[in-house]
Amino acid sequence: MKIKLFIALALFCGIANAQNAWIQKPNFGGIVRLGAVGFAIGNKGYVGTGYNNPTNTVLNDFWEWNPATNAWTKKANFAGSSRGWAMGSSLGTKGYLGWGSDSATNAYNDFWEYDTTSNSWTQKATFGGIAASERVCFSIGLKVYMLGAASDLWEYNPTANTWTQKSNYPGCGAFAQVAFSIGNKGYVGTGTSSLPSYCKDFWEYNPSIDLWTQKADFGGGYRTAAVGFSLGTKGYIGTGVEGNTKYNDFWEFNPSNNTWTRKKDFGGTARLVATGFSISSKGYIGLGYDNSGDRNDFWEYTPDSFTTGLDENVIKNAISVSPNPFSKETTLQTEIFLNDATLKVYNTIGQEVKQVKNISGQTIILQRDNLPCGIYFLQLIEDDRIFTIDKLVISEN
Repeated sequence: MKIKLFIALALFCGIANAQNAWIQKPNFGGIVRLGAVGFAIGNKGYVGTGYNNPTNTVLNDFWEWNPATNAWTKKANFAGSSRGWAMGSSLGTKGYLGWGSDSATNAYNDFWEYDTTSNSWTQKATFGGIAASERVCFSIGLKVYMLGAASDLWEYNPTANTWTQKSNYPGCGAFAQVAFSIGNKGYVGTGTSSLPSYCKDFWEYNPSIDLWTQKADFGGGYRTAAVGFSLGTKGYIGTGVEGNTKYNDFWEFNPSNNTWTRKKDFGGTARLVATGFSISSKGYIGLGYDNSGDRNDFWEYTPDSFTTGLDENVIKNAISVSPNPFSKETTLQTEIFLNDATLKVYNTIGQEVKQVKNISGQTIILQRDNLPCGIYFLQLIEDDRIFTIDKLVISEN
């Protein structure tokens, strides 16, 4: 019998009402650019590197976005060579950035880890495929997945610091696709096969069986150099270009029924090679290239619905928690005796950020450790029943 415990950690981060609306935020802290990397760690966003057209230079600066203070802060420069069109993702409290190319289109295959606590970069194992730029990566669980220059998929294990080749991406796009993850699945689509050929197909990757499955074509049609992210159980893609036509439309993908729905158009101008990421229940898009040139404007998206995918068919009141709220640790007390259970902590886009194994007995001490402010979910697995409790609140230190 398996027990699954989901706990929503509703932290003091200010979650606004859903509106399906875009709001312009303060411009990105660095100079205008396209082809920058963006990802979120906890309740902060991070943007860096990129290419600046006016000076024909690639960049290495790195910035932190704090939605709570509505401000950008410069962090330690990316430690690798300056570059544009790189790829990045996050796992737990670490960010990962690599690949890309310089202004002369020389590609890289190095890979770096960013530590928010020390504000420092550490070089990791070189990418297993050949050097590449304008490709995509995404994170699932405790692994990073990167599409290489020949549609080859590689899995990075940060614990072992190793790359393992997986099944090749079968889609049309060879570069400039969009990628994100929802729960334990990755999604890749659109892009360019060979100019002027553009793609609209969309694929799901299941790492547990190393299998790609084709899904409904992207609702906005053919394009390349778009941007995307996930919020809860939905994925989002917008902007991009097909030929001379730039777009600012914005679409939602629902994996539960394999459908696309057009949402409120992106609040900024039509553009390509923009940067996007999500924090908690909000999405962000900015930078890129429009008809006026390079951009540094930055926009926040609030969906008209936000779901976490929690199973509501559960047994309630089987777990007690004290204290609640808490700032450093709390105690979970179960009505039944656990035997070799595992507790997993997920963020709102389904990435596992913490795990406690070999739990036995009826008491679990949950340490906050370095989990940042944000919404999380806990999953306690022992057999096949599901138990829920009320929301937990983690207060600021």
